[in-house]
Amino acid sequence: MNKKICGADVCKAKIVAVFLDEKPENLKAFFSDTEKFQAYEFDLDQKNVTQWLAQGFSELVLEPTGINYSWLWAEIATQNGIRVRWADHKSTRHYRESHKLPDKNDKADALALAAIGWEFGEDDDYFLKYCHNDDLSFFRDAVLQLECIEAACTRLINRARQQLCREFPEVAFSNSKEATDGEIPLWAWLAGAERKLKIKSSTHDNKWAKSVGKAYGQEISDFTRFLAQQIRTLKLEEERILKDLKKRMRSPEFMPYQKVMTAFGFNVKLQALVIALCYPIDRFFTPKGFRAARAKFKQRLGFGRIEESYGDKKKTKVSGSALGREFVNHLISRTCGNSKKWVPKNHYQDRLLDYYNFTVKKWCGSPEAIKAKQDQEEKDKLMRDIKDQMGAKLSKEQMAQIEEIVRGKVKEVKVEKLTSNQAKKKWQRLINSRVAAKCVEMLWQALMDEIYPKA
Repeated sequence: MNKKICGADVCKAKIVAVFLDEKPENLKAFFSDTEKFQAYEFDLDQKNVTQWLAQGFSELVLEPTGINYSWLWAEIATQNGIRVRWADHKSTRHYRESHKLPDKNDKADALALAAIGWEFGEDDDYFLKYCHNDDLSFFRDAVLQLECIEAACTRLINRARQQLCREFPEVAFSNSKEATDGEIPLWAWLAGAERKLKIKSSTHDNKWAKSVGKAYGQEISDFTRFLAQQIRTLKLEEERILKDLKKRMRSPEFMPYQKVMTAFGFNVKLQALVIALCYPIDRFFTPKGFRAARAKFKQRLGFGRIEESYGDKKKTKVSGSALGREFVNHLISRTCGNSKKWVPKNHYQDRLLDYYNFTVKKWCGSPEAIKAKQDQEEKDKLMRDIKDQMGAKLSKEQMAQIEEIVRGKVKEVKVEKLTSNQAKKKWQRLINSRVAAKCVEMLWQALMDEIYPKA
């Protein structure tokens, strides 16, 4: 079979596909030629899939955006012996723009993907190291499912607590923790669920008998019980997913990773995300050395930085997994950020707490120091803007005079811009992000020491 590549832009329930036996010399001209260029649409049903496979292509190039929409197409291709490659969305956009193909056009996207398959087919580094149905996909899916459950539970619990304020106020804001049978007692009681307990609990029955709501004629409404049933069902599903994750992470290949992350205090969901994003760790190895590999690892977890330049202006912004960055920042806020209650359990956590305290001392010595740093930041920003706009037109002496005036004015005007509480919140976020980045650096080193111990 001659080589034929299919580039497919995936929509919700269909794909737009372009088939190429070779790469056209001029993509823009080829796209505009209505006689030569053809794009096909295939719905996701048995008839259309059969027609799609009948085109006789040997390679499929996709983008991983909307993975749930593209998953079954990739699985069908794989089961029919067709090689599936995944092109990075950003690289594909740049490729399309460089060949002057139109934006927001499904046919142009499909053509660009097919052309990428021909132009970079032998360059494995160009394509993403991604497989839709490998072991890591289980971890990815589980993390996203847990996030979905958590978001749904939060809304339901908030609404249920509002209901309970008028019906059973004594338990409206109680912190009911998971019991030995995996149930959360409050929601199980409200849902009327039968529990598998050796000793039956009557705690909530007794509270309800003495409730002020009941004393004044209130009852637990059907709507409240409905909400409790939904919460209970979601919590049980969450527990099932977590058990499956724990079981899968006990596999020999993941044990070193789990051991290190447990020492850092990572919960099961964060451990699963790190494995999904970073396993195996040697994927980050590069001829540029240790620091470059560590930088790639940090970026993968959401703590990389990329530079953007616009003429004379330069700025940096964070890059990588937003979910990874959110999870690690949350870990730092509930551990180091709660240092009065949190007690480190090993040398990793000791080092994190020491670094946190060092950063606090450096950045937040007092409310006055916080305001002073904010003041300095405003001055520096204003001076940068002035230099960008007028620097080439003024002498050094003139710039020095302007800077003196500006710094005096900023001090006079800006010092009251932030209240102490606002400043504290801003700098607390800064501290947490810096400690989280340090945590990721330490995690890299700990994983390297565990997986590749020095002789």
